[in-house]
Amino acid sequence: DITETGTALKENRLRIVAGSMILRSQACLIGNRRTLAAAPDKREGVRQLLEVLEARNRARTLAQIIANVPGVDAAAVAAAITAHPDLRGLQGPTLANVFSSRGDQAHDWFSASVIVAADRMLAAVAHLRSIGSTGIVVLPVQYAFGDRSESYARLEAALLHH
Repeated sequence: DITETGTALKENRLRIVAGSMILRSQACLIGNRRTLAAAPDKREGVRQLLEVLEARNRARTLAQIIANVPGVDAAAVAAAITAHPDLRGLQGPTLANVFSSRGDQAHDWFSASVIVAADRMLAAVAHLRSIGSTGIVVLPVQYAFGDRSESYARLEAALLHH
C-alpha cells in the first residue's frame, strides 16, 4: 500500500516493514501438451507471448547510446568506438552522417548508435567523451528480440519429444 497520512495503517492495525521482502513470486505459463501439439493457432499465440516476455526481460539489461562522434570516415569512427569493449554493441555501432541544420553534411561528424549493457553505460559514455563525442543521449531499450525465441524453441522441442 502507498501511504501518505498513515490513516489506513492505523485503521487496519498495520505497520511498515522497511527493507524486508514480504513475498517473492514468479509467473508461470501452463498449457496442455496435447492441445498445443494439435493446434498451430494456439502455439502461435503462445509463441507471440513468449517472444514479447523474452524480449522485455532481455531489454531490462540494456541501454541505447546515441552520440555525435568526430572522425574522418565511418571506419575510423567505428574503430574508435569499438576500441572500448563496452561499446561493441550487439553487432557493432550503427553510424550515419550528421547533416547540419542548414541541410548540408557536417563534415567529419557521424551519429553513432550502440546498444550497451545498462550497468556499463557510464563507462561507455566516458569513452565516447574521450574520443570527442558530443550530444550523448541514453535511452532505455524497451524490447530486445534475438534471432529466435529460446523459450519457444524449448517448448517446440518438448512438444516434439513427448
